[in-house]
Amino acid sequence: MYLTHFPVHALKIDCSFVSRISQGKKDLAIVKSTIDLAHNLGLKVVAEGVETNEQLQTLISMGCDELQGYLFSRPVSTIQFAKIIASGKYDISEIAKAKK
Repeated sequence: MYLTHFPVHALKIDCSFVSRISQGKKDLAIVKSTIDLAHNLGLKVVAEGVETNEQLQTLISMGCDELQGYLFSRPVSTIQFAKIIASGKYDISEIAKAKK
C-alpha cells in the first residue's frame, strides 16, 4: 500500500466530516473508521472544526488524539498565541465543562 510509504505522522479529519458526526450513523461510522484506520497505521488523528461539546465528547470517545476548532479558540496570530500560553490561562477541561 503506497500510503504506508509516505513520511506522514498524522491524519487530519476535515471539518466537513466533524460537522456531520451528529447527523447520522453513516457519518459517525466514517469518522470512527478513519480514526481506527489511522491508529492502525500508527498515525495520530487531528479533528478540525470542533464547534460543539457534543462533537468534542464524541471525538474523545472515539479516541481522536488532537482537536482544534472554535470551541477552543478563534484563530490567533503567533504573538497572540504566545501571550495566551505565557498567561497560563488556558485549560481545555474547563472549556469543555463550560460548554455542557
